[in-house]
Formats: sequence, structure tokens, C-alpha cells
Amino acid sequence: MEFKIDHGRPIPTNRHNSPFPLEIMKVGDSFDVRHGQMKVSSVCSRIGTWNKRNPATKFITRQVNGQGRDVKITRVWRVA
Repeated sequence: MEFKIDHGRPIPTNRHNSPFPLEIMKVGDSFDVRHGQMKVSSVCSRIGTWNKRNPATKFITRQVNGQGRDVKITRVWRVA
């Protein structure tokens, strides 16, 4: 097997682009993701991955009711 070796190719700065503004949030800040924008499991998975890779920060998620009984929201808070 042969491989072509490249020289001078830049390393990407971030492999994992988060759709969430986690890196700019302060403790006590939160945002919501409406169900339908993204699966609840995807939101929770991305937050869990962020928490593992960035131990200096911590985020939690909760399912809450939005305005109106039929509106479901996943809210994300920075707690540390």
C-alpha cells in the first residue's frame, strides 16, 4: 500500500463544530432548543461530549414546556 505524503497542509482548528454557543456562555446563562429543530437525544449527546472534552465547564439539560402546552423545549444551562 502506498500513501501520498503532503507537506505544509494546515491542521484544522476544530474538528467538532458545535451548533451551540457553549464557548461564549457564562455560568448562569442558558438557551433553548425547540423540539423539531434537533432531536432531544442529539442535544443531550452533544452537551455530554462537550462536558467530557472540557472539564473546566459544565452544562446541564432539562426538558421544559414552552409557551403553549404543545411546545416542548430542551433548555441548556451552564452551571460551572
